[in-house]
This record gives sequence, structure tokens and C-alpha cells, in this order.
Amino acid sequence: MSRYKKLHRFLSENEWTIDNIWLPLVIGWIKGSVKQNKVIYLAIDRTKWQSNNILMVSMIWLKRAIPIYWKALEKQGNSTWENQQFVLTPVFAA
Repeated sequence: MSRYKKLHRFLSENEWTIDNIWLPLVIGWIKGSVKQNKVIYLAIDRTKWQSNNILMVSMIWLKRAIPIYWKALEKQGNSTWENQQFVLTPVFAA
């Protein structure tokens, strides 16, 4: 089996999701880097990148936005309240 096929099969596993990999990694970094009782600023933003419409929650850190959670929206245009709740709920639950 070629390296490409092995790599493709490895990366297409069902466990490779934002909830299983990225969110715990970022939350662990935040808990280790941010002092307790310090204010954390979050930003929610919807952007269109090429043909993708993405709603993202980011943490503002040293004047940079670090993505915490996101969702690709199925429609073009603005996000709904339900979309916003969908991306905010896992961030506040962590």
C-alpha cells in the first residue's frame, strides 16, 4: 500500500474531529497558560473563505485571535442564533 493511501486512511478516521482533537488541546493550553481569575476575551465571527461560509469562536491572545471552535455553515449569508449557540456551547462547557 502506498504512503499516500496509508496517510489518507489514517487521517480519515472518525476520531479526527474538532471535538476529540482540537478542542481538548486548546482548552488544555488555555488552562496551562492563562492565570486563574484572568479575563479571557472571546470573539465570534462569520467569514466567507473562497466558497466556504465559516462561523468561528476565537480567543483573543496577545492581540491575536486563536480559533477555538468553528462550524462550516451550509448556507451563504449570516448565521442564525442556533448556529451561534452551536459554536458557543462547547466552548463554555469546557
